[in-house]
Amino acid sequence: MDSNLDARASSLASFLVTELIKRGAIKPLKAEDELVACDTEMISENFEIGAKLEDEAATMAEQLARQDPRADLNTLRSKIRVLLAAKKNFPL
Repeated sequence: MDSNLDARASSLASFLVTELIKRGAIKPLKAEDELVACDTEMISENFEIGAKLEDEAATMAEQLARQDPRADLNTLRSKIRVLLAAKKNFPL
């Protein structure tokens, strides 16, 4: 994965865990750094799935747009992405 996305995932996970603990929303049973590492992994995976859906939607939209030049590529890509996400039970 892109190191920029990794850094964003790590930063987001760190903020999330720290704030949840600070506000008393969770009482961690493990060390904070272990929770951050786990959340970072989940967020990174989420970013990867989102990127794959976006790439797949773009490819499919380009194929459909070649078949009908009147079609709006951005609209096709957006609608295909929503359908792919729904098929994979992935929230957008």
